[in-house]
Amino acid sequence: MATATKTKKGTEHKAAAKSGNGASTLEYLQHAIEDIDHARQHAVTEVRSALDAALDRLSSAAGDLRTRAEGEASELRQRADDQTADWQKSLEGATEDMRRDLARRAVRAQQTPEALTELSTEIRRRREQLKREHAA
Repeated sequence: MATATKTKKGTEHKAAAKSGNGASTLEYLQHAIEDIDHARQHAVTEVRSALDAALDRLSSAAGDLRTRAEGEASELRQRADDQTADWQKSLEGATEDMRRDLARRAVRAQQTPEALTELSTEIRRRREQLKREHAA
């Protein structure tokens, strides 16, 4: 049995025969659309929740990595400072000949003209400092 329904524009549409539970096909389709819409809304909520949880985990992992990297960098700086202090003590206890030999090796180890220029500048500064100290 077909039923007539009016849409908002006032035109008549004939619905198909009633379904087995007494509702028209149009009502049945409208109910199905409502079910799909509800499922969509539920899925959107679940996806948002899952994305939020994933973002929280990523943020936590990034924070952990940052903390670990900062700790390791600090440890490396401390080890470098300790090693430099040890070398300084060794140099202070070395003979003049040993220091000259190390200085020559340091010059030969340089890889750029800029590095040699920097060493040259430091040598000039130190020479002037020593002259002032011996003159006083």
